[in-house]
Amino acid sequence: MMLWILTALACTGKAPPDDPGETAIPSDSARPDTAPPVDTQPPADTAPPIDTAPTETAPPEDTDTGAPAFGARLEAGEPITCLDEAARASLGPYWLADGGADWQAQLVDYDAGNRPPGRGLIVEDFDGDDWLDILLLNMGADQLYMGRPDQTWVDETAARWGDAVDYSMAGAAADVDADGDLDVVVANRGQANRLYLNDGTGNFTPHDAGFLDGAWGSVGAALADMDADGDLDLFFSGHWSTVNWDYAAELPGEPSELYENLGAGAFADASARLPRAATEAYTFVAAWTDLNGDGAQDLYLANDHGPVSTPNVALHNHDGTFLDVSADTHLDRSTLAMGLGIGDINDDLTPDFLMSGWGELSLMESAPDGTWYDSALSRNLMPDESVSQHVSWGTELADLDNDGRLDAVINFGQWDSSDANDEDKPDPALQPDEVFWQHNDGHFEPVGLTWGVADATRSRGVVLADLNRDGFLDLVKAPLDSPATIHLSRCGAASWLSVSLHQPGTNPDAVGATLIAEHGSRRYVRWVHAGGTSLSSSGPLAAHFGFGDLDVVDLTVIWPDGDQHTFEDVSLRRRVLVVRE
Repeated sequence: MMLWILTALACTGKAPPDDPGETAIPSDSARPDTAPPVDTQPPADTAPPIDTAPTETAPPEDTDTGAPAFGARLEAGEPITCLDEAARASLGPYWLADGGADWQAQLVDYDAGNRPPGRGLIVEDFDGDDWLDILLLNMGADQLYMGRPDQTWVDETAARWGDAVDYSMAGAAADVDADGDLDVVVANRGQANRLYLNDGTGNFTPHDAGFLDGAWGSVGAALADMDADGDLDLFFSGHWSTVNWDYAAELPGEPSELYENLGAGAFADASARLPRAATEAYTFVAAWTDLNGDGAQDLYLANDHGPVSTPNVALHNHDGTFLDVSADTHLDRSTLAMGLGIGDINDDLTPDFLMSGWGELSLMESAPDGTWYDSALSRNLMPDESVSQHVSWGTELADLDNDGRLDAVINFGQWDSSDANDEDKPDPALQPDEVFWQHNDGHFEPVGLTWGVADATRSRGVVLADLNRDGFLDLVKAPLDSPATIHLSRCGAASWLSVSLHQPGTNPDAVGATLIAEHGSRRYVRWVHAGGTSLSSSGPLAAHFGFGDLDVVDLTVIWPDGDQHTFEDVSLRRRVLVVRE
């Protein structure tokens, strides 16, 4: 397959501009106003995998100049053309995929007689065939489905995942042992957490990573390089277990845990580096992200039961030790936080945080003085009680229609059927999921029903990923009590770019990197996360941008160690791989 390659050397001292400039949005932002119900016909344009084999190498810069010693090249796949742009408007942006016989035969009654656990999922390419696979984490009955080019997912759990007996709640995927494939970290409720190592072909083996035996309440996992030594460290979110918990009595939640990577799949407990507020909260999701722009990976914890326990916690990273700055940054939001989405809503290159909860949504938006404020109400990000949206879970910020603005995906679902008729805290059985589409002026409009994604199940985790390789993000949802679903996108005319990274060393996929695309005065930023968003879930280690009617952008990669490379006039509507050398 033909490739075109741009080659760039490290950009000496080139930092992102300080002035965010204008916030004009590309013009092709119209959405279908009255899309009819979605059908079950597959999209017309299934693009083949791109060939990412490098064809040339850029020499490193002269280290005598003080510039970084690494060069980089950009490898781009062939452009992808949408073959039926009109279908998105006439049939709706999404259609419910069949997924094939194995996907339709999913195990659902995996924990009969007990309260079903929070259900997470991981979407990644585990076997290296360029098609995304789906791992459902199901409390002792995990299910691994391998993606195929015909848009089916084949159950290969027995052959590749084995007879796992973990009480899986959540997970994250990354190359933990730096051997060139994606491993899986699993957070368990009821057993110690676990690391599964990939043999390079998508077959997994449980590995003794040195995790503590007492992690009875872990509900989330996220990886990043906390100590700038080049490898991936790990945070497990602790919430509650059946062993000992009572938030109403102001007892602490099950401990969250921090681990330092020792190499070769071994970890050491580093929880002593955390303040008490970070270990005893009822934390659903913990995200690694740079809060203060110093290049270090900080932590933000979205905590349940905040009004009677510990509000959300923000931690600045100082050489691998963490300082509680929750009150100073105003990120100490006290709510029943469950899910977490991260994105730049106001174009200042600083992360904003969308949190789900019971009866409310919160959008913590960054201010110029280094604090955050809740702008959900002013931006019209509110659950609709008239259609029984009460308890929200998995949450993401992403550009679903590639118009250049981030949209919000919110999963809703009943918490406990015994509370269904509680007048003070309504929790009805059927609560439709929602997508909030962002307008030019920054306010959001609920479009889940017209877009065909308003599932009324006990939804939990959600992952956004381009499963059908058309340049538009698809949705994979994992509810309780019913099968996981795949909503595939229909493509449109708007342009897009998908960026993956590769670098030498012990963090080959550059988890923690920042990517900034620029065109004129407009800037778009994405971060590479390994877990730590949505709820109990983890998506592909690739950055997805939407650009409306643009054809080219300048792309800057800020690697986890702070080095930068910029590529000018990158053509859009394709997948690219940036390789650091």
